[in-house]
Amino acid sequence: MRIPSQEECCSIKDLLRSFRFRIISLLVLFALALNVFLLINNQYAISLVRNQVVQSNQNLVSLYMNQIDKELDVVDAYHNKLIGLNTDLFYLGLSIDEYEQDYYSAKIRLANEIRDGISSYNQMDMIFVYSVPNEDLMTRPAESVTYSEVELWESHLMALVTDQKLLDSQKADGWFMTQIGTTSFLCRIRKMDDVLLGAIVKTDKIMVPLALVDLGDDGAAVIVDENFQPTTQIDFIVEDQVSFDFAGEDYLLTGQAQKYLVVGALSEKGQFGLAAMIPEAAVLKRLPYFQNISRLVPIITMGIVMIWLLIIAQFFFKPVQRLMTAMKTLERGDFQARVPFRKSSAEFELMNKTFNDMASQIKDLKIEVYEDKLNIQQAEMEQLKLQINPHFFLNSLNIIYQMANERDYALIQEMTSSLVDYFRFIFKSGLTYVVLEDEIRHTRNYLKIQELRFPEHLTFEIDMPEYLSRYLVPPLLIQSFVENAIKYALSLEEVLHILIQVDLVGTLEVPQLEIKIQDNGPGFSETMLSQLRQPADASFSNGDKIGIRNIQRRLHILYQGQARIEFANAPEGGAIVTITLPFKIE
Repeated sequence: MRIPSQEECCSIKDLLRSFRFRIISLLVLFALALNVFLLINNQYAISLVRNQVVQSNQNLVSLYMNQIDKELDVVDAYHNKLIGLNTDLFYLGLSIDEYEQDYYSAKIRLANEIRDGISSYNQMDMIFVYSVPNEDLMTRPAESVTYSEVELWESHLMALVTDQKLLDSQKADGWFMTQIGTTSFLCRIRKMDDVLLGAIVKTDKIMVPLALVDLGDDGAAVIVDENFQPTTQIDFIVEDQVSFDFAGEDYLLTGQAQKYLVVGALSEKGQFGLAAMIPEAAVLKRLPYFQNISRLVPIITMGIVMIWLLIIAQFFFKPVQRLMTAMKTLERGDFQARVPFRKSSAEFELMNKTFNDMASQIKDLKIEVYEDKLNIQQAEMEQLKLQINPHFFLNSLNIIYQMANERDYALIQEMTSSLVDYFRFIFKSGLTYVVLEDEIRHTRNYLKIQELRFPEHLTFEIDMPEYLSRYLVPPLLIQSFVENAIKYALSLEEVLHILIQVDLVGTLEVPQLEIKIQDNGPGFSETMLSQLRQPADASFSNGDKIGIRNIQRRLHILYQGQARIEFANAPEGGAIVTITLPFKIE
């Protein structure tokens, strides 16, 4: 995951605090609030109309369900009459082998009774009586039933009355759904000892009154079982995947290609019910015209907001953006920044003219201040050089003096030759930077001289990659700290080892040069560390450390605070000086 840079974070914060962002945010929030209000209002109106339609159709379905139950009550009443008053049903439960004459006589009388009954009760499509001991099924269809239908129905009824599992189930206690061929029926079976009395009614017959109900072009009413599952698979129920999974106390919004409101009610006479499917499109047609128009209001509102934003951008945001661009350019130090002339309002023309005049004045003033600053820094640099050069020169003369006392003329000659080259390099005019290769060469020359002076008491190691040899550094930077280490850490009792490491650190975007000077001496005292870590313009209480303070001041002037020097003691003993400089190549 990419982490935003500091400049990007600042840019985002500035954008969030800008006047342009706030104006746009207010307009967008206003448009969103208005759209949300309209959407909520529209949804509330849809929900209200939907609930009213659902309640109306729910009441209607319940009314028709009660009407169907009353018609089935008539059939049950007829069954009760036969069971209570007709003794012929008793004889049908006798064995035909033992009571043949009584059986057939009773069967003829019962057939005549059922014939008169089915003509009087037009709710039934067929009445049937089944003798369990004799496996004899007697049926009496209505006059509208054809012969082929009678054969099909009798075959199905024979399967029902011989299904002991069905007879023992709860369905035998009331009306239940059954399918004969492609036709759905309501069936009722009453059991009296060894005789079964029943009737079947086509569902199409009881659904006729619902055809007068306006359920929309694609609406329908269906008979459902006790689980509210349709008993007839209407084509669009399957195609639109209309679901009936609800308890019957509320409505269900279902369907894929088209949404339907499904309401229903269960019968009190058996394990079936009635459900109505109303297309939601038909329901929403009952909404007032302005409610449908309100759907276009969010789009119109967003269009108005966009036009308003374009007008504001043309007459306000663009002039402000031009002014801000010029101000940022000026802030980066480009004093040629000017606001280009554009015909605008009088206020912005005055602001642009005032800014351009101010930029010209700042440019002139900046040049003057910059020239004065250069003169001051140049004078300070020359003063620092005058402080450093004599300081090192006096130390060098002191070393030669000690060599003369020891009468080591060969070493004096080598030292003098090295010093001549060294001071020839130092006293070159106008040297603000030297290449790192030259600085390392002079430092190595100095260490070699000190190593010859203190044999077996001083060793050194220099580690610098070749690709850093042309890097620019201030002169006498490394040598000054090496000289300070020899002066305060060299002891004739132990061998002083000085390690100089040069490496490239930082990032690819901001590379830095790190120079580390480490010795194995006693290290810095706590007092000295406290003094060394003070700002570059602070002074030492000890005048011997003026060379270090001059280096800190020089780095501060040359690199404008981007260079740093860190002083520390190594865990294993000894002092560590770490110098970090910005990337500067020849």
